[in-house]
Amino acid sequence: TSFDLVAADNFGLFVTGVLVIVGMVSLAISSHTVEQEGLPQGEYYALLLFSLAGMILMATATDLLLIFLALEVLSLAVYVLTGIRRDSPAAVEAALKYFLLGAFSSAFFLYGIPPTYSLTGTTSLDRIGSLMASRSLSPEPLQLIAVGLLLVGFAFKVSAIPFHMWTPDAYEGAPTAVAGFMSTGVKAAAFAAFARVFLSSFEPLHPQ
Repeated sequence: TSFDLVAADNFGLFVTGVLVIVGMVSLAISSHTVEQEGLPQGEYYALLLFSLAGMILMATATDLLLIFLALEVLSLAVYVLTGIRRDSPAAVEAALKYFLLGAFSSAFFLYGIPPTYSLTGTTSLDRIGSLMASRSLSPEPLQLIAVGLLLVGFAFKVSAIPFHMWTPDAYEGAPTAVAGFMSTGVKAAAFAAFARVFLSSFEPLHPQ
C-alpha cells in the first residue's frame, strides 16, 4: 500500500515513462563518458539510479512532505554527480554552488509546508485542494505566503528566472552525460510535481 502518498494515475505513469526513457538514454551514453574521464563506475551508476528513483517518486507523490523527501533524494545524488570529476576545479565549483543554492531553495520549500498545514491540518494534496477551494473567495495572507514559498522552491528546480543562477555553472562543470540527464530528467520531475501542487491543490488561488 502507498498510504495515499503516491498516485499511480495516468499523469504519474506518463511522467514515470518519460523519466525511465531519459534514464535509459542517460545510462546508454554514460559508458563513453565514464571510460573517457575515468569516473568511478560504481558510484556514478548508483547515484544516477538513486536520482532517477527520486524523480519518479517526486512525480507520483501526492503529499507535500513526500515531495520534499523525493526532492532531496534526487538533489543530493545530482549534487555529487555534478562534482564527480574530483580533479576538475570547475566541477568542484559547480557542485558547491549547486549544493549551496539547492539547500537555500529547499529551505524555502520546507518553510512553505508549515503555513499550508496550519491552514488545512494536512499535507495531502487532495485534501489541501478541497480546503483551499472553500477559502478561495477570501484568501488569507498565510495562504499567499505558503504559495510564494513553495513557488520559490519549485522555481529553483526548474531554473525559472530569477532562480536560474546555478544552471550555467552546473551544466558546464558536470560531465556531458550528467548535464544532459539534469537538463531533462530533473526538469521533467520538477514540472510534474509543480503541476500537481499548483494546478490542483492551489488552483483555487490561481488569480492571486
